[in-house]
Amino acid sequence: MTAFVGRRQELALLRSRLDSARTGHGQIVGVIGEAGIGKSRLLYEFRQSLRGERVIYLEGHCLSHGAGISYLPVREILKHAWRLSDGDSPTRIKHKVRTGLERLQMEPAESLPFLLHFLGVKGEIDELALISPDTIRTRTLEILRQLCTYASRQRPLVIAVKDVHWIDATSKALGPMVQSLAGFRLLVILTCRAGYQPLWADTSHMTQIALQPLNSEDSLGILGRLLPGVSNQITQLILSKAEGNPFFLEELARTVREQGSLSPTVVMPDTVQEVLLARINRLPDQERLVLQSAAVIGKTAALDLLRAIVDLPEQTLSTILGELRAADFLYDSTSGPEIEYSFKHALTHEVAYGSLEVRRQRGVHARVAQAIEQLYPDRLPT
Repeated sequence: MTAFVGRRQELALLRSRLDSARTGHGQIVGVIGEAGIGKSRLLYEFRQSLRGERVIYLEGHCLSHGAGISYLPVREILKHAWRLSDGDSPTRIKHKVRTGLERLQMEPAESLPFLLHFLGVKGEIDELALISPDTIRTRTLEILRQLCTYASRQRPLVIAVKDVHWIDATSKALGPMVQSLAGFRLLVILTCRAGYQPLWADTSHMTQIALQPLNSEDSLGILGRLLPGVSNQITQLILSKAEGNPFFLEELARTVREQGSLSPTVVMPDTVQEVLLARINRLPDQERLVLQSAAVIGKTAALDLLRAIVDLPEQTLSTILGELRAADFLYDSTSGPEIEYSFKHALTHEVAYGSLEVRRQRGVHARVAQAIEQLYPDRLPT
């Protein structure tokens, strides 16, 4: 990971909003900026600064192809909170959720059936079969609100949702509920790209942080660590093209490293998306297949699911994943018993997914659905 530069004021502002939330004045912060400007890195550094503090930090993502999946980031946040994995059996999930409710001093018998239904977990008996969908929805939303209030009473609660410009309609509709938590120890952080109107922008307790491009000194600092000893001509060429976008700087530097050299007269891509697409297209066929297949699964892909859809020998897949990690496309994000790999940047995931033609996207999606049915037969598709 490159050095964290040029964002100290923004980091301090996040800390100040957390200080306000600690006193019971809930806060919403919108972090806005172009793709690759450093929104995720700012969140990472903020989270690192909380190490050792009595704070609950939960995170969810919105995906470019997830707008049709109801409550996608909300479900991810709950899975994160209770450390649920796709490989967990319904019995195991029920135990984890019950334990989580008990830790919050909430009555499991009243909330558990609704939460299991919300998470798409099948039970031997459908306890909600006689309840109308509208009643289930209303009761579930009230339980989600209670989860936030009970958790924030125990410790200050930070909920971060990345890339809300891709948020699904059902999650977006939770805005009024979040606004109603202004009197609790809650900090909500939303990241989105420039040009998107942040959720609840007219709320009095919302702060907007617009990330600006890095200055020349900070950009040189990043490039100097990534490409020590590179010629001044190449340095200036990259700096002029990246225009202070740290992720663009990193990707151009990786391009130079992969190609061994870069002529000052070469025509360089105008956008970081073009750089990423060129790097993906230069991958060997099998590596590109694995990366694109992982992108269809999501920003994070379980190894068991990836193994089922790419149909490669175990040793071959292991070698390819090692190469993709070395090339900074993926990283090992395992946090439980199930091995998982995540894209290092949401933009990398977006470009990798888009590099598949629509017909092939549909084919891989179909294989993913079939693999989920085989691997997790007791789980409803989400």
